[in-house]
Amino acid sequence: MVETRDKSVEEMVVERALRKLGKAVGFAWPDTAWKVTREAAAELGVEGDLEALHRRVLAEGKRWQKAALDVLCRTLEVSLPRWAEERLRDERAWEAVKVWFSPGRKWQKAFLKFFWDEGDALSFRLRRGYCSEKLSLAAWPGGALVVTVHGLHARRGYAFWMSAASWQIGEVLREVRALASLFALMGLADLEGALLALGELGDGEARWAGPYVLAREGETRLLRRGSLFGDPGLDMAFFTGQGEVVLSSPGGARLSVKAKVKEGKSGLLIGIERGSLEWKGEEVQFSSWTGEPIESVDLLPDLLKGAMNAGLKPGNPSPKVRALVDTLKESEDPIGALEGEDLFRKVHLRLLSGY
Repeated sequence: MVETRDKSVEEMVVERALRKLGKAVGFAWPDTAWKVTREAAAELGVEGDLEALHRRVLAEGKRWQKAALDVLCRTLEVSLPRWAEERLRDERAWEAVKVWFSPGRKWQKAFLKFFWDEGDALSFRLRRGYCSEKLSLAAWPGGALVVTVHGLHARRGYAFWMSAASWQIGEVLREVRALASLFALMGLADLEGALLALGELGDGEARWAGPYVLAREGETRLLRRGSLFGDPGLDMAFFTGQGEVVLSSPGGARLSVKAKVKEGKSGLLIGIERGSLEWKGEEVQFSSWTGEPIESVDLLPDLLKGAMNAGLKPGNPSPKVRALVDTLKESEDPIGALEGEDLFRKVHLRLLSGY
């Protein structure tokens, strides 16, 4: 048994683990539920046998996954075979599922496949043809990722879209409306309104629309649920790569980053094309770093730590600057650490310890 008598702590572990499942990137791996359960328990100081908590996390995650696929099937007016329904209802086994679409001359087809299954995918002939062949859905216990035509990426509580063609908004809206019930289950019932507001932006405008960052520069438009920097203008500069984003700390350090979004094998990736850290008249540059999925919930911390871990460009930084870089690398949130008052105390302690 878990070494705690406080039932609410166990509930908190389950809730936190389920939130982690909703953010999962490596969702196809069978040990994902165990991983997030252990992480949540460690963060809340819960020790002992975690088997019971793992079973609850997996069961609740499977129920959400089944609900998401049920909504999709009702929308498409198709039914899964009994064996597939039973696999999805089994709350003891991890299952990850992918759905994609293919156009036809008269009929459109949808395909569904369980990850790691050999053999052909299930196929369904659709009565309606409103989904493009670019639409895909991955669903796992506790989470789902939807990619629509023209590259809108959406997961539970998160959406991102950037385009240099204003006419694409209409096609993205068509798929968002077609799957309105699914997006509502994912906590994105407000996505349609945000896309409509995006279409009305003037050139050079950047603003909030509820929880969404909306921005336009020329023909390029950006939509993101949640801000990286708390400033829509900085978010626009970062994602479009039109300029460097410069952040300063109370202790006088300056972090500059220039990002780039590009197409990867499994979706959009974003990386740091150029990054530097300046402190007390000394500057170090980071190696370029590309490899974070655009839908990553902890995008900015992961990017910065990835660039720092990739190494510094040739040079010989002083011990104090190297200590600053290493302290930021170890921070859960490098940007939060940079803007905090405690960073340089940790840097000086690191220097005194002769790390």
